[in-house]
Amino acid sequence: MFEIVKILYRELHYQIVKRNPLVANNERRFRKQLKTSLNMKRSVGMQSIAFLAFGAMSAMGIAISPEKYVITSLLASLALIPFIFGIYVTAVQSSYVLSLGLFEPLKVLPLRVGALYLSELLSIDLIPSFSIVLPSILVVIVKYPISGILALLWMILGV
Repeated sequence: MFEIVKILYRELHYQIVKRNPLVANNERRFRKQLKTSLNMKRSVGMQSIAFLAFGAMSAMGIAISPEKYVITSLLASLALIPFIFGIYVTAVQSSYVLSLGLFEPLKVLPLRVGALYLSELLSIDLIPSFSIVLPSILVVIVKYPISGILALLWMILGV
């Protein structure tokens, strides 16, 4: 099942790169972008590492904060990031999936094309959003274990 999602991911990102006029007109840039975006691990990994830098900055603010109320307010504002990221990615990627007819070739196969494949495809692009909040949650787990675990569960629920 994951192999089908992996193929769908590659096809979706290939079509996105192919339809980008800034990249499609330059052959060298097109190949470089394909190399980066078609590899799922590399693409998600690079985004996650980039977002970890922003997460580390917010985690430093939480780490040096002595007040529990300040930590709570910072964590509440950080909780919105995965939620907003989830709404944005879902809106953008689902419109691409529908406009490209990504699931049309699967209709002839003896597979049940349902919401499960679409959910997995969209959740892959949501993984980097946790990189922003993960350092802050780890700091809160170290300071206040129960509150940190509840915050982690809340972040997962937000997506």
